[in-house]
Amino acid sequence: MSLDKKTIAIFDFDGTLTLGDTLLPFLLHSFGVGKVFLGLIITSPYLLCYFLGLISNEKAKKQFICFFLKDTSVKNIERCAKTFIDNKLNVKMRKNLINRLRWHQEKKHITVLVSASLDVYVLAWAKKFKFDYVECTKLYRNNGKFTGDFFGSNCYGFEKVIRLKNLFGENFSDYRKYGYGDSSGDFEFLNLCDHKYFKKDLNTL
Repeated sequence: MSLDKKTIAIFDFDGTLTLGDTLLPFLLHSFGVGKVFLGLIITSPYLLCYFLGLISNEKAKKQFICFFLKDTSVKNIERCAKTFIDNKLNVKMRKNLINRLRWHQEKKHITVLVSASLDVYVLAWAKKFKFDYVECTKLYRNNGKFTGDFFGSNCYGFEKVIRLKNLFGENFSDYRKYGYGDSSGDFEFLNLCDHKYFKKDLNTL
């Protein structure tokens, strides 16, 4: 394998390609302020336990997502996702990181989006921006409704490394890798990259 022709550009989503979190804005867009406020109150014990380090990010997030999505129509939420992408998400993009993505694409590098955000809007957004691969948190669907559970694990922390190694197999270490992230959930995959851009580094691109 010629390493100079095998380069991967790995991007986190929230706070890296976007100006901050997208989950709460998506829920506000889909359910309104009142329900989101109620959801924060009802799930606050789980959120507090997470911030205190008593439960995992995945467990707290499942409880939070379940409150909103359990037994909701997949088609209805997908419609919300489309309008969210078209009307809200575009203004939250970091233009310099989008330009960086396009630079990698012009160089014919393999582009990968790896995110803990939800597949219901991340997959459609990533297709619009022509990523080669997308790994994100997948929602479980049954009979046209969301169950409130995840299909697999929350794509956060070391799970991102697992997803990347599953994508590229035993030759993953042979690729030249660029990594872009902004939070502690990105440390593990960034540590595998030859060229790392984290937090303040993102502003220099």
